[in-house]
Amino acid sequence: MLATLEPVMVDEIGLNWLAMNDHAPLDAQPDADSSARREFEEQAIPFMDQLYAAAMRMTRNPSDAADLVQETFVKAFASWSSFTQGTNLKAWLYRILTNTYINIYRKRQREPYQGTIDELEDWQLGGAESTTASHSRSAEAEA
Repeated sequence: MLATLEPVMVDEIGLNWLAMNDHAPLDAQPDADSSARREFEEQAIPFMDQLYAAAMRMTRNPSDAADLVQETFVKAFASWSSFTQGTNLKAWLYRILTNTYINIYRKRQREPYQGTIDELEDWQLGGAESTTASHSRSAEAEA
């Protein structure tokens, strides 16, 4: 039998908390998990607007900023047990946000360009032409 995913709840962040339909729903999980989740929501959610503003400054794009904040909260929730209570939660969340942005930026830099030649700007073509021209000249000189 195939198990399907059902949306259980959409919270303030916009995250879809999912549960397998052949398992107990999230509300029926042990108290430790639900208390950790409640604790995370109470402490971390108030920083969402500030994190979104920082993400907008980094990405300069509303949808990318929203994705970055969502990824930050997913990572923060997954690592919530490693957070030391009484320390600076805001700084911890900002560090996760910054590291996530850096990782995404580096990943995009490693990916080759996927658009059409018509979408390229002149400055992007200029570097490509000079690189290919110098390589072909050196190959001809060697021959």
